[in-house]
Amino acid sequence: MILDECICSLDSSGALLVDLRPVYGEDEGVVRLRSWDDGLAVEHLGPSGWRPDHYAFDIPLACPDWTGGASHPVRRFTEGVPVWALEVARPFRYGQTRLLRVLRAAPRMQDLARDDPHVFWLLSDCLPEGRPAERLKGLAHLRRRDILALALGSGSESMARLLRKLRNPSYEPSDMDLLRRLFGSDLWTRLRHLPRVDWQALKVVGREPRLLNCRCVQNLLSAAQERNAARETSRLRELLQDIRRLARVMRLPAPESRIERLPDLEAVEAYHDSLARTLSRKRRAEVEARYPGPFPPPPLPGDADIVPVATVGELFDEGEAMRHCVASYVERVLWGACAIYRVLAPQRATLEVVILEDGKCRLGQLKLSCNREASAETQARVRRWMAGARERLRAGGV
Repeated sequence: MILDECICSLDSSGALLVDLRPVYGEDEGVVRLRSWDDGLAVEHLGPSGWRPDHYAFDIPLACPDWTGGASHPVRRFTEGVPVWALEVARPFRYGQTRLLRVLRAAPRMQDLARDDPHVFWLLSDCLPEGRPAERLKGLAHLRRRDILALALGSGSESMARLLRKLRNPSYEPSDMDLLRRLFGSDLWTRLRHLPRVDWQALKVVGREPRLLNCRCVQNLLSAAQERNAARETSRLRELLQDIRRLARVMRLPAPESRIERLPDLEAVEAYHDSLARTLSRKRRAEVEARYPGPFPPPPLPGDADIVPVATVGELFDEGEAMRHCVASYVERVLWGACAIYRVLAPQRATLEVVILEDGKCRLGQLKLSCNREASAETQARVRRWMAGARERLRAGGV
């Protein structure tokens, strides 16, 4: 968060005043963060004066993002906060102001931040109402499971043990949302047997919780930290979606039971590639006979280097030439959910353009042969083409 010096000031008590009205255009956009000596209370200026509001304002004082030097009001305000408190709060970008408030009222909570940082972080979302410091001090006497119950709605020692296994946290607002979804159902029970859980990979799985049933996903979640578990989990998610689509186009039984038994990314890729080869070599005639007509008109006109795929046969040709499973998109193209283009330069690639419900378009996947990633130059070329095609359509051109 960047706070311009023109909207910040320190009052005579050392409190930080921030006027957010120029930013949000609201009549009540002035907040006050009291000094460390005054408990770091956050207050909101309303028609009847200042009132407590824990969640009106949050700034990562221990890892500040601002422009300006030593004279900046935020920097001068931070100089009044003990170094030890700033060091404890530094990893927690979201909720940091509220956590500093907890440390001011109960310095012993720094032990919880060291031993159970995830539980400590959850305190930022369950501060008691009002100003009395005694209520904040009372948090120091809560058991870990009681803090979990306050923040997440339920708590147990087993949940606390799982939190200790989380690795690579980012402490963002989306992380708090995922924790609530995870512990608000029985999803977390599918993880408690793992020796460790990579948090960034878990965020990917959180978009599709049924992936937790897959052996390969659980192996990735608990992988050693030196692996890029989040990237590999994203790749797994894409492959599993492709496998389901391939099975549907080929009229095969649902592949879930087979998918769930696969042990790792390499096994999933091998299964995916075998289905893609089968579709291309053995089922092509069947699919072409099922869908003999041309595809719907593409939403955006092509050019010399970006050419729309117009028929089922051309889609199969593209999949065979590029050695990927784009042929499984046949139904999505026919339904008007997307369009496929051959990209001829600066690299040979296959492009998906997603068609939204309102008829607008966005870029989908852009892959080289064997699903390799396209270069920055190719991505830029595709973006320029899309911008130009949209402009021509708005102008009434072809």
